[in-house]
Amino acid sequence: MAVDSANPVPGLEQTQMEKWANRFSKIFLEKTRLKSQDGTYSFRTVADTTLSAAPSSGDGTVSITSATGYPTGGGLILIDGIPHIYDSISSLTVTLNSSYALDRDYSSGDTVQLGYVIPTDMAKARSLFVSGVGHRYAKYGVSEKIPARFFSIFSTYLLLPPAPSADQDSVLHYYKKATNTLSSSSAMEIYQMWDAYVIYRLAARGHRVMYDSDKAIEYEQLAREMLDGARQQIATEDDSVHRAFVPGW
Repeated sequence: MAVDSANPVPGLEQTQMEKWANRFSKIFLEKTRLKSQDGTYSFRTVADTTLSAAPSSGDGTVSITSATGYPTGGGLILIDGIPHIYDSISSLTVTLNSSYALDRDYSSGDTVQLGYVIPTDMAKARSLFVSGVGHRYAKYGVSEKIPARFFSIFSTYLLLPPAPSADQDSVLHYYKKATNTLSSSSAMEIYQMWDAYVIYRLAARGHRVMYDSDKAIEYEQLAREMLDGARQQIATEDDSVHRAFVPGW
């Protein structure tokens, strides 16, 4: 079924087919929540630090012994395993976000760790390698405190277990967020099922326009099979936020 801007058949012009492709891809995403292609993110950790004083419950600032490698313009830190968003660091004083004032007393010497910002295009994590050691993605249950032995994801941050060394080369493998736009000058980076679904729906649409009902029904059935297959593929996925990376596979 040839499609171009000069095609005189109403509904088969290139721009119209692009609109239908975008519509079909959106339907596919909404019905399956299927993610797009794989991505990787490489980074190096910075050394953990400690509290240099004993802050009290309700305090909005904490003092740390070192801020080397810590973003001064805001981020996330773990204090004794509890995540806190901070707004700034100045002269080793960390100003916490107003929503993350301390909920209990802490002790001088408590471990402070940096949270690492995950890629903005990440839809779901797959695995994590730290200093060459693989860690699989698994559920650890509901807990306010991040388990110290796990590599965890909290909000938009990746959290690692306490480690005094800054020399940890890490690689995060993940599924990218899906996009639902397509034009004649760009390619969609997608799973084969998504690609096939959109093509089958476009073929069915074209045959409907050409009053070829039998072929339209045939391609619509193929599209439904692609959609069902995608749903089955992700049926066992768990999008719980209480998940982490644990050693091994």
